[in-house]
Amino acid sequence: MSRPSTPAMPPAEPPIQRLPDDVLLHILAELLVVRKHDPISLHDTRIIYLARVCRRWREMVHGYPLFWSHIELDLERYRDVELRARYCLDRARRRPLSISVKVDRFRVDPERMSDAEAQLTRLAQMLREHISRWVSLSLHGHPAYMRIFLQSCGVTAPMLNSVELDSRTYRQTTDFDGDEITDQLIPIPFECTQPGIHFLSTRCPAFTPAFAMAVASLELRLLSEPTIDRILGVLRSCSSLVKLRLSIKAIGPWAAVPNNPVSLPKLADLFLECREEHALLASLDLSALEFLRIPKPHWSGGMVSALLRIFQTCPSLASIELGQLWNPWQARNNDTPPPSDIPLIALPCVTEFRVHGDPFFLPYQRRLVLPVVEGLHLEAVPYDVALHLISNTSRLRSLSLSKIEGLPHTYADLSFPALASLETSLSSGFLGAIHVPKLSSLKIKAEMGDFQQTPVSLRQLIERSAPPLTSLHLVEVEISDSDLLWCLERLLHLETLALSKCSTSDAAFHTLAMRSAADQDEPILPQLKVINLTLRDIVASAGVIELLSSRNGPSRSPLLSNVTGCIELAGGARQEEHDNTIRSYGFAVMRDQPSFLPYLSRDP
Repeated sequence: MSRPSTPAMPPAEPPIQRLPDDVLLHILAELLVVRKHDPISLHDTRIIYLARVCRRWREMVHGYPLFWSHIELDLERYRDVELRARYCLDRARRRPLSISVKVDRFRVDPERMSDAEAQLTRLAQMLREHISRWVSLSLHGHPAYMRIFLQSCGVTAPMLNSVELDSRTYRQTTDFDGDEITDQLIPIPFECTQPGIHFLSTRCPAFTPAFAMAVASLELRLLSEPTIDRILGVLRSCSSLVKLRLSIKAIGPWAAVPNNPVSLPKLADLFLECREEHALLASLDLSALEFLRIPKPHWSGGMVSALLRIFQTCPSLASIELGQLWNPWQARNNDTPPPSDIPLIALPCVTEFRVHGDPFFLPYQRRLVLPVVEGLHLEAVPYDVALHLISNTSRLRSLSLSKIEGLPHTYADLSFPALASLETSLSSGFLGAIHVPKLSSLKIKAEMGDFQQTPVSLRQLIERSAPPLTSLHLVEVEISDSDLLWCLERLLHLETLALSKCSTSDAAFHTLAMRSAADQDEPILPQLKVINLTLRDIVASAGVIELLSSRNGPSRSPLLSNVTGCIELAGGARQEEHDNTIRSYGFAVMRDQPSFLPYLSRDP
């Protein structure tokens, strides 16, 4: 006689389904919401996938207005874009709306222009009904389509705080009627009463007066060649600007600098990247300027004059960045040689100064006085200029010296009582001549292009200053194993150690491992948390594995914490056994690809 069958037990409910609705919604929001920008955006494809998990999730996703308040409408991707817009608007309820519209980015087809215009007009009119809740608008595509959409929008947008017009993928130079559009304005119809608007465009805009007054942050990445008068016209209308970023491929023909400069009394942050930056600087009155960044200056007499005017008329200037030449291969326009009697140029409020040396500007750098500078970053300047700048302040906290020229045979003693961070390629004599009692971060690297390792006098620095280093990074430097171990024994506060293609041998890592063993009463590097190593091809990985085992293995000292990091081994051929062993200790593994340019090494 057969036994009666036991009824099957119902499957256990997954733990996530036992969560309350509010907790589950919070988890879903973490998966969907992107907080990198303000206002937020969402992963629209993830919404669809999550809604297909089960009935409960579908009801939660479709019933939560936040998930539908970011409306992304791609006319190339979605067939029924108007239906999608209506669907999102219904579910967003009364939440503020972030709207992104993507139209044909590469061309305007005259044969379908009327259909596209009708579709864009209907879409704009549908969204216009909710314009009082717009907080951001982003348009991507052909400028002609942008104009059609914008002219169909309403004018009153009281909550709007961000507008982005991006036509960077557009490659044509004519409109659908064959007219040149390279310098046509994009009319912005909105009347906004809320100040603090961020506006970004790849075409010159034309604002209404109310909107222009509300723009606080303006970013123009212009692909065309607008005249300087047109640019100044846009800036003249935005008298409330606080932040301005101009990246212009080229400026068209321009007349003489206007007699009455454009006044921007609130502008504090200026970024310029164009060939005629001196003309723009000379045309602006920037009495409140605090941050000036010109990453690729085109040096000339006019450029120097414009900078000196800024230095003299901007009493709040606190940060200056002057980068490398726009085109280092182009002959410099040294039309006005510098005078022989340049007066001192005092910048009493500058706390950060970054400069890439240029022969035409060097005479003026020698006359700069920065009494309160805290961050100094010098590249490709002579050592006497660097010495002049670092010797005129006692507040220096961050110093970077790269590609310094005209090095002396011997270095005079220097004291930096407040210096906390140092990055330098001056390693052999410079480190032994400085006193840095508060240094916490040190990076020493060989100059790019050096095929030999650079000797480093790290031991002299530690003997002289006993700095409380928490981070040490050596890149392609020559240091003996004994000196390195001597230094590490004395760096009791070190938390991060990075060695990239240095002269360190496998024996050094074996010694470090032994000094970290559990039977050591005072293990080396007791505070270490991160190890990043890039090994040369002549260094075996056995010593590194032994070191990782001593720090993260089962027999590690109870006085030490686990460490993390990345080990980059030489050779493109993968050695699974060694790689897996390193990964078992919680480290990432990379393989350095062989290269015929050995100086293009990567830092760990």
